[in-house]
Amino acid sequence: MNKKFYQINGEIKKSDEALISVDDYGLMRGYGIFETIKFTNKKALKMNSHMDRLYQGLKIIKINTHTILREKLISDINNIININSINTGLIKIVITKGTPKHNNVEIVPNIYITIKEMYDISTDSVKIIFLDQSKYPIVRFSPSFKGINYIGNMMALEDANKQDAFEAIFYDNDGNITEGAMRNIFFIKNNTLITPSLKLGILSGTTRNQIKNLLDETDIHFKEKIIHKSEINDMDEAFICSSAVGILPCYWNEWKSDYKITKKLQFLLEESLKK
Repeated sequence: MNKKFYQINGEIKKSDEALISVDDYGLMRGYGIFETIKFTNKKALKMNSHMDRLYQGLKIIKINTHTILREKLISDINNIININSINTGLIKIVITKGTPKHNNVEIVPNIYITIKEMYDISTDSVKIIFLDQSKYPIVRFSPSFKGINYIGNMMALEDANKQDAFEAIFYDNDGNITEGAMRNIFFIKNNTLITPSLKLGILSGTTRNQIKNLLDETDIHFKEKIIHKSEINDMDEAFICSSAVGILPCYWNEWKSDYKITKKLQFLLEESLKK
């Protein structure tokens, strides 16, 4: 594997030499935020959408953005893409509250930019399982943002992997479907695209919003609603989505689909990302 280059607080570091302070509030207290951006052919996809969500989150959790200039951050991301010998992959930006100083000056945020190769994605449908989110330490925020505390999510993914599943989808105490450990979920019924309501506290994903906008080019209807787990076996189609995987058809035990509309949306999303 070729050696990778990361950026930490403006300095380029070899991946095996990139270090963080043990006093970083991100490590010690989970005080931070992140974004994951896919790039293809050395081009970052939907950069502005990711930056909008990142800066909205920074404002919510009151991280000082005086030293985090948007255009500089975009330039740094593109530089990391260009100096690494990875054509298609994922950029991850993590911004933490910072490292406290003894002289009581204002804490300066720490900015980490890392890169990795794109992992293999099935060209077929993938298995998902449904899990009771009350059994996992899931952390959600209102207003929503991508905080770095993913303990419950990672525990759920481990349990999914034990059952040869690609993703874990949560349901709440009322049996309502919420979101995946790492991805959003959509269902299709009678030519209507249905996704769980944001009122449940789930994250409004960038790809989730892109898919909604794609429907302007189709005769497919859109509905955001409460979906009870008792309804899922009556759905015609289902897929999960994220910036990394795009649209990925999914199934669960004793349920399958021909994914006719899903495949159409897959094509439309892939075409939109080329523009």
